[in-house]
Amino acid sequence: MEDVGAFVDPAHSYEADITRLRARRTATSQRLAHLATIPAGADEVRIDRPATEHLRQVATTGSCLVIGEPGAGKSAALHYLAGELVSQGEDVVYLAVDDMTGQSLGTLRQDLGLEHDLVAVLDAWTGAGPAYLLIDALDVARVQGSAGAYRQLLREVTSREGRWRVVCSIRKFDLRYSADLQQLFATQQPAQAPEEFQDPEFTAIRHLNIPALSPAELAQLELQAPTLWQLLQAAGPPLQGLLRVPFNLRLAAELLQLGLTIGELSPIRTQLELLDRYWQRRVLGVGQQGDANEAVLRRACERMVSARMLQVARSNLADPASSAALDTLLSAQVLVEWQPTASVQPDRQVLAFAHHLLFDYAVAQLLLAGLPGTVTARLRADPELALVMRPSILLHFHRLWALDPVRRRFWDETLEMVADDTVPEIAKLLGPLAAVELAETLSDLEPLSAALDQDSEPAASAFGHLVGALSRRFARFGLVWQDPSP
Repeated sequence: MEDVGAFVDPAHSYEADITRLRARRTATSQRLAHLATIPAGADEVRIDRPATEHLRQVATTGSCLVIGEPGAGKSAALHYLAGELVSQGEDVVYLAVDDMTGQSLGTLRQDLGLEHDLVAVLDAWTGAGPAYLLIDALDVARVQGSAGAYRQLLREVTSREGRWRVVCSIRKFDLRYSADLQQLFATQQPAQAPEEFQDPEFTAIRHLNIPALSPAELAQLELQAPTLWQLLQAAGPPLQGLLRVPFNLRLAAELLQLGLTIGELSPIRTQLELLDRYWQRRVLGVGQQGDANEAVLRRACERMVSARMLQVARSNLADPASSAALDTLLSAQVLVEWQPTASVQPDRQVLAFAHHLLFDYAVAQLLLAGLPGTVTARLRADPELALVMRPSILLHFHRLWALDPVRRRFWDETLEMVADDTVPEIAKLLGPLAAVELAETLSDLEPLSAALDQDSEPAASAFGHLVGALSRRFARFGLVWQDPSP
């Protein structure tokens, strides 16, 4: 029937499931709407981004990935895309991975409340034109142990070559180390988008890259958020670079609302320093009970990591001794009561961090910091934590770098991790990756160089990872790394 421009209505037995998926789309859109704006006093600032329009154009021609660094605005771009498609009457399914815990397609069906498997519902959902399956934060499946289920879902939908286009957001690191996803979205013809929305590292993958905010995009703050604009003008180059990332910009706006001055914020150089300031105000400096607040959050992190979920039951945190601390953290919106849609009351019994990056930071701060060897010991006891805690381990290495100007402990822990056969390879990459991001002079590499002079095998392996990370960084700018060794 499709070749004559006609189509058959969905079978009656699937209508209830289609209605449920439409309701889930609305719920996801409402829950993620706050990621599309930046708080500025009593107002919410919206920055119009060309990337969102280009994503619309790319998605209409086929399945693709929305990629970017953490906090770049991937979820916001997908949110805008969902709204634009729905406003034009397109059929859209919009899911967020952190809404669901299913580790198989069967449990995913249960999470969605469907009578039939999701793929079967999509097959039965007929229509006159293209339809869109949007999945936000595919990298969260790494934490929840559901990556296999989503890969199977994507494989089954994309292999049908029907009317459903799949658009998923994912962090670059997770895509870099997922051969399955690279294969699923491989293409001989890159997405038709301007160069700034394509990452040279992923030219063989159909994607749209969400870049840092441009000067023209940031200029929209001048009238909408004058104080934030003044911070941008007063900031040094490191902070200006940080504020080009929407998550960091949102964090800075919140700190200004909490009473920090432009003079206090302008010297900040790294995202870790920005998160530390937030933590100081929201966790340590609230209610004069910093230790109690951190104890509640530590318990939340341990439960989430153990259960491989980004939510935790309130009953796991609440007791008479911690009641005041829990109330403080909820009031400060470090933790939030789970609210599946804006139209229903929050679920008081289920709690989550206000943002995935706050979870990453809290795990680094509360579970990984401390005595030397803590991270390696955790990975030795549970190697899967290399995937669950990967962003937090990277933040941990950033903190070690900042704590020791001669970088001794940084390289000691890096080499300890590399030398341990029980630690997964993906974790062994993280110290060298942090060094590539942070090193400014050759003296930063001196402890590694000294270990190489002693013919240390772990040092040789770490150096190999360092060169690999450098190669990938060069690739991002369309350059080719040439080994200087003879």
